[in-house]
Amino acid sequence: MAGNTIMHADVSAKAADVEFVRAFEDDTRKLAQILGIFRPIKRAPGTALKYYETTGTLESGTVSEGADIPMSKYARKGEHIASLDWNKWGKETSLEAITLDGWDEAVAKTDAQMVKDIHKGFRKGLVDFLKTGTGKASDGKAVHGGTLQSCLANMQGEAQVKFESADATPLYFVSPLDVAKYLGTATITNTGTVAYGMTYIEGFLGLYNVIEMSDVKQGTILCTPRENLNLYYADAAAAQGFQFQRGQFGYLGVHHEFTYKNMTAQTYAVSALKPFCSYLDRIWVAQIAETVEA
Repeated sequence: MAGNTIMHADVSAKAADVEFVRAFEDDTRKLAQILGIFRPIKRAPGTALKYYETTGTLESGTVSEGADIPMSKYARKGEHIASLDWNKWGKETSLEAITLDGWDEAVAKTDAQMVKDIHKGFRKGLVDFLKTGTGKASDGKAVHGGTLQSCLANMQGEAQVKFESADATPLYFVSPLDVAKYLGTATITNTGTVAYGMTYIEGFLGLYNVIEMSDVKQGTILCTPRENLNLYYADAAAAQGFQFQRGQFGYLGVHHEFTYKNMTAQTYAVSALKPFCSYLDRIWVAQIAETVEA
């Protein structure tokens, strides 16, 4: 009988590992698609992440016959502002909770909540990073606008000027409360893509690719072109010696185990997934000055 109990526990733990990783990686793929990142960048744990600034001037190409060609000088300065470090989480479920509520209620459903809370931490990290943006308007001042729509329009213009191309694809991160106020309704029904607790609306107001995030403060809009956004990650397989279940890419590793000395089941997870922009001056932060009433 004891052997059957151990076997059932092992099977339950393995299934929980697989489901935890599947849920996380499925949502991470959706997130990458929303952000326009087709191939997240794998690096070793502890890798220094740098943002860059390129300076220099192109010399005139008008050169007389036989004259020396003037050499243009460019410099690309990098500054270390972050590291690709492990995030580690753990959860413990008692024997009493499992026998009272069953494995699915006590462990599987709380695992699902744990995944959502990991997502929440990632979203906060993304917003906190974007808030460090140093992008300015062409006049050297902060980008601003009276309404949500004028802020979006001004940011789109600045992105195209900075990238010197109409091909730049700005993403706008806004509070759902600001969208609701602009549309004159407390609730919004749309066909946007949902991942990581974000709602992606393509062609908002017919022009803008908007991501609604409750983590963005009401009255604030964050913007950066997709071309500036990256996702860095360390493969969970790099945690050598640890028995983590991982998915195809290794965005997250998870392990369930049982401790008999205190009769508990543990869930452990590890991930080093980090959003990053190479150029801080291509991130704009704007404040809405007015509220539009329907």
